[in-house]
Amino acid sequence: VESYIKERDARERRRTGRDVRSDAGTKLRRYVLGQEKRGNQEAAGAAPLASVQLHALKEDDLITWREGLPKDLKVTTKQRFVNDLKAALNAAWPRLSADRKKLNPTFLAIVKAGFKAERVDDDDHVSVARDNQILTDEEVGAILQAACEVDQEQGFDGDLYRIVVCLAATGARYAQVRRMRVGDVQVSARRLMVPGSYKG
Repeated sequence: VESYIKERDARERRRTGRDVRSDAGTKLRRYVLGQEKRGNQEAAGAAPLASVQLHALKEDDLITWREGLPKDLKVTTKQRFVNDLKAALNAAWPRLSADRKKLNPTFLAIVKAGFKAERVDDDDHVSVARDNQILTDEEVGAILQAACEVDQEQGFDGDLYRIVVCLAATGARYAQVRRMRVGDVQVSARRLMVPGSYKG
């Protein structure tokens, strides 16, 4: 988790050009690793999960951590915390030695099972910002048209328009499309190879 936080913090500093902490790092420190008092943020003790060795991780450890999150947090907020921790654990697997992987060969399955998305039945817990995320064909067309016009007006030489087309065609995150390289475009197969999401 510490390695993941360092990577996310470094990425955020590159993005902003300032010495800042990433949102993911802040959340993981507060709800997993623990943190000292910092500015307006109160000190927080480490969760029991933080002391569990990766090779000893069990599904119950993840479920217990999830159930231990503050009850007043919205379900969607909890899910974002879960996504960050899931990404951190998935990123840790390739770093394990072959011997450690043998100690817990079902590690990735445990992470997946322990972090299954919860069903949200209470509309009061659903953020309004999460509604209407699926756009109609007409809306997508309007966005593409607007992107084309802005591209021409601002002199992007088609780059902006191509990015928006790629986003619309693949459903990928902007951060994924931004990391694509020329070799990811397989013209003969009519295929785009999209890099994996940092969210795991």
